[in-house]
Amino acid sequence: MKIPYFAYVSGVSFFIPAAVGLYKWKQQNRIMRLFVLFCCFSALHVSVEYIFGRLGKPTQGLSNFHQLLELVVILFLYLKKSKDNRFRSALFASSIVYIIIWLSNKKFFESIDKINVVVQSSGRFLLIFCSILALYDLIKMSVSKITNDPVFWIGAGTIIYAAGTIIVITMGNIILEMGVDYFIFFWHINWGLTIIANLFYARSFLCNWS
Repeated sequence: MKIPYFAYVSGVSFFIPAAVGLYKWKQQNRIMRLFVLFCCFSALHVSVEYIFGRLGKPTQGLSNFHQLLELVVILFLYLKKSKDNRFRSALFASSIVYIIIWLSNKKFFESIDKINVVVQSSGRFLLIFCSILALYDLIKMSVSKITNDPVFWIGAGTIIYAAGTIIVITMGNIILEMGVDYFIFFWHINWGLTIIANLFYARSFLCNWS
């Protein structure tokens, strides 16, 4: 099947936060520089997946590693931002539990040509849940507009991106049974949400960590 043009736009959008982050590198603290590096890795990841896909090589292992890195980096940002010890402990425990699940899947269940729906979807649900808590924590402790804080844009972008991914991962087979047109339609929704999320990530580098 020919790749829709909107999919290319979605893929290119991963380079936007990477470019903005590198441009604003000197203005970022060490925590946000870690997020810049993650955005650069995401852009590289999309490029490699595209090349491997054109060559007919499996990309599932790379996707699984990217998801693990994504979860660890974003939860680390939330942990460093929060001053609530209970929330920090929950974030740390969630990271450890997911790493154990991910390693178990890697060791015993990972297939190079199939998506592990349980691992992929659980990671997305965890990101959404922790992002909602991070935004709530930010609202509680914020003394200025929350839109001036990078965590607001990262948290909102993560919720949007993870929600779009969950739709096509958990309901992929059901949607496909409805017909190819429906399947492509929902993928367009996912690509659109991905573009918005990447714009939000880029916006976070225009804020000051406080």
